[in-house]
Amino acid sequence: MNGKELQPVRANSIVAPDCPLTDDDLAGVRVVRSQMLNGGYRPITVHSPWSLACNEMRAGKAPLGKDWQKGQPRWRLFGNHPAWSRAGANTGLLLGVSDLPLQALDFDIDEVTVMAAVLAAVKHIVPRKPLIRLRVNSPRVAMVLRCEPGALKAKLQGEHGAVERLATGQQVVVHGTHPTGARLDWRRQRSPWTVQAAALPLMDEAAVAAMFSAIAASGALGSKLDRTSAKSHPGIAAPRGDIAVAFKTCVTRCGGIVPAVREFLRETGERGTHRHDTLVSVAGHLIRVGWPVTQAARLLTENADKWFREGSWAKEVDDARSHATRRQGCAAARRVSSIPPP
Repeated sequence: MNGKELQPVRANSIVAPDCPLTDDDLAGVRVVRSQMLNGGYRPITVHSPWSLACNEMRAGKAPLGKDWQKGQPRWRLFGNHPAWSRAGANTGLLLGVSDLPLQALDFDIDEVTVMAAVLAAVKHIVPRKPLIRLRVNSPRVAMVLRCEPGALKAKLQGEHGAVERLATGQQVVVHGTHPTGARLDWRRQRSPWTVQAAALPLMDEAAVAAMFSAIAASGALGSKLDRTSAKSHPGIAAPRGDIAVAFKTCVTRCGGIVPAVREFLRETGERGTHRHDTLVSVAGHLIRVGWPVTQAARLLTENADKWFREGSWAKEVDDARSHATRRQGCAAARRVSSIPPP
C-alpha cells in the first residue's frame, strides 16, 4: 500500500497488528463512499480482512453493526477512529432499496471453463453494460444492475458452483480487499463510484427467471441442481431484536429453555419464515446464559430438523451459532473501542 506510515496498533485493538492500511488508504475509502452517495448508491461499512471484531470466517464480507439493512449513519461511514476505520475499511453496497433499487448477480464459480459456459448461456439475457466486479486470483464475477422493487434473493446451486441473485435486505462488497488478499477490481474502471446508479440497466424479474432457466438448460453447473428463493426480505420484515424478545417471553411461558426452544421452533416452522434469524437469536440467548456450544447446537439442530423439515439444518445451526458468537465479539469490541486512544 502507498501512503503515510501506519500508526502503531494498540495491543487491545480490534484490528490485526499486521494490517497494512495507511492513512491515505482510509482517506481513499471515505472518498469512494462519498462518491457512491453522490451517485445514488447506498454504501455500507464492511469488516476488512484484518478486523478482529467479527468471526474470522466473516472478515472481509460482513457489515459492521446492527440493522445495516436499513442503511448506516454517516459516523459509521466516515468516522475517523484509527482502529475502527481499519477494521471497517471494506465497503459494501446495500441492495434492493431507494428509488433506484439495485441487485447483484453473483457467479460463485471457481472453474474457468464452467464460468465461460455459464456466461455464454446468459450473454443474451443479462442487459448490456452492467457493472462487473473482478479479482485477479479468481474467475468469479459479480454484476450490479437495477431491479424491480421488492426483488428477493434467488439461487441456483450445482455440482460445479452456484449463481445467486442478491437483492432486498442484502449487500455486495464493492471496494476493498478480499479475504484472500486480492484487491477488488471493476471491468473497464466502471464502478459504483464512477457510474451513476440511474445509468445502470434494468433487469426485470422475467429476465432473471430466464437467466436461471438458461443456466440450468446449459448443464454447465452439473446435473444436480437446487433452486431456492427467499420468501421474505431478510433482516427487514422481522428484526432479530423482536425475535429475541419473543423468545424470552416464550422461556417464561414454557418454564424453561428446553421446552421453550421446542415450542418456539415449532411456531417458527409453522409460519415458514424468518427461520435463520430465529436460529441466530435463540443461539445467541443460549450462549449468553452459559450453554456449552455443542449442547446448544445439538438442541437447536434436533428441533430445527423436526419442525422446519426440508432436510438437515445442521449447517444452518452452525452458521447461526457462528453469527451469534460474532455478534457478541462485536459487542465486546465496541466496548474496547470506546476507550480513547492514547
